[in-house]
Amino acid sequence: MERHEEICAQAREYETELKAYEKQLPVLQQSLQNADGWVDTQAFASAMRENARKCSSLQDRLTAVFEMQDNAKAERELARIDAAMQELDGVFSQQQEQSLELEQKLADALDTTVAGLFESDAAQEQGETCESGQELPEFVTADIEKLLSLRENPHLPLVYRQVVTKAIARMKQAREERRLLSFCEVELPDILKPCETFLQLWHADGETYLHLMRRYEALCRMNAHELELVPFADGAVQDLSSRIAAEEACAKEAAKQAYIGQAMDEVMAEMGYDVLGNREVRKRNGRHFRNELYRCSTDTAISVTYADDGQIAVELGKTDDEDRLPTPAEGAVLVQQMNAFCRDFKEIEARLAARGVCLDKRLALTPPSTAYAQIINLRDYEQTAPQENEKAEEQAGRARKKRQPTVRQAGEET
Repeated sequence: MERHEEICAQAREYETELKAYEKQLPVLQQSLQNADGWVDTQAFASAMRENARKCSSLQDRLTAVFEMQDNAKAERELARIDAAMQELDGVFSQQQEQSLELEQKLADALDTTVAGLFESDAAQEQGETCESGQELPEFVTADIEKLLSLRENPHLPLVYRQVVTKAIARMKQAREERRLLSFCEVELPDILKPCETFLQLWHADGETYLHLMRRYEALCRMNAHELELVPFADGAVQDLSSRIAAEEACAKEAAKQAYIGQAMDEVMAEMGYDVLGNREVRKRNGRHFRNELYRCSTDTAISVTYADDGQIAVELGKTDDEDRLPTPAEGAVLVQQMNAFCRDFKEIEARLAARGVCLDKRLALTPPSTAYAQIINLRDYEQTAPQENEKAEEQAGRARKKRQPTVRQAGEET
């Protein structure tokens, strides 16, 4: 117990470090949002998405460590996590440097954009310029104060504040009153309008946007989905609401699948089939499956497959430590076991129904056949810790007398 507590303490330290990294993601996202449209941000955005994915993956691995009963296995996983954390530290340091470079490129781009506003004509007439040290006209002072207020507004994005800052600097440097007047009447409205429009939108939707963004980030992490950037803009609240609805539906289905899996474990245990192992499978086409393996007899097992679309497949096979096809004799024995298990499956369905789990739309049975006989390679599964022989015999005793039917997906004919 003491060893397990030490492992959990180390895992909590890693969680604290990971949260510090995760707090940097919104800052990096702000840099990306500010520079988007001004300079090339594609590489930076790709790296940031990868960082977010790594943080989410490490959090899932740390959560799994807390649940591990095998201390040796937990320590090995912590060692791998330590290496990944060191790698993550280097990656974040590199991206912070890239963020500074991005901001410098943005500043240079803005300099080029605003620099031409107040460049004096080469043939500037001396009589029309203001003397050095002369106070700025009152209308100019009022406009500068308005710009200063915008520059200090914490809700205004950096890209707008940079434009405002450059405009202030150019106004202060200008020495020709007619050019200042022209700027304030012609150019300044084009600078003020997008800033004021943004702030009006922020006052209306800003708090809602922040609340929805936190909700969206939490759901993406819970569902292990990649977080997509949703900059604050007109329509962002509606966009986030739609994304949240989709993530909530996914989370609801995942919770339903988890409950079905838990109910299946309980019923199978009641019927004498103890858990033998499990695995996660992701196909090249993106489809994802979860398998639970239950001991049927000393050399056979029942595999229950849960697909992302809610379908459940149940198969019986002879266990081995290699991939191969069953011999004709093994196939004949497996068919007998399938037939025997058919008699028990009605009881399994009834006990699941008592727990609120109805399989009629998720699963259907077909007659047992050698066409469905198979060998289950135990090396493909993460096996549970071995139990004491007497306890295992007692739990599996009834299961040895039962056999498993094959299963078809819902919608197929029997």
